[in-house]
Amino acid sequence: MEAGNITASPTFMFPNSSVTLSTHFFYMMFVVPISATSSKMRYEVYRNKNSSQEDFLEAVNFFKQVENEDKWLGNNAQPGLNSDTYVAGPLHPYMEKAVAYFESLLRPALKNHVENEKKVGQEVWPARRGLRNAQLEDDEGFCRSLCDGVSKAVEW
Repeated sequence: MEAGNITASPTFMFPNSSVTLSTHFFYMMFVVPISATSSKMRYEVYRNKNSSQEDFLEAVNFFKQVENEDKWLGNNAQPGLNSDTYVAGPLHPYMEKAVAYFESLLRPALKNHVENEKKVGQEVWPARRGLRNAQLEDDEGFCRSLCDGVSKAVEW
């Protein structure tokens, strides 16, 4: 991807993050769901130690502009998507291929998840720990006692 003298190479990681490499910095972006209807974007930016302040700021300002434009487009498209009259049309084969690829991963993952919930007869929370056991309970109790100040064992 090139714009003027700024070259970038984005890589998307399913389902909610990306890394973008450029000459003067790289950044990691995370889409963090905060409810069923909203998310926040979190960025970590790492500067190339050999880049001048001027080059770094030019590249960062360009990417900020791109991100702000994308946010504006998304926020202003959402009311239409939420209406009962919206009908999805075909995606542009080149300009929206990332969206099409994301959908091709997400749709089967969601369908498989729902099928799994039907099979086990309850909600499935993949990010939650599975079965509890005595060793895990003991380890977590030990860590909690250190963190909440109950244990005097670590007072120096």
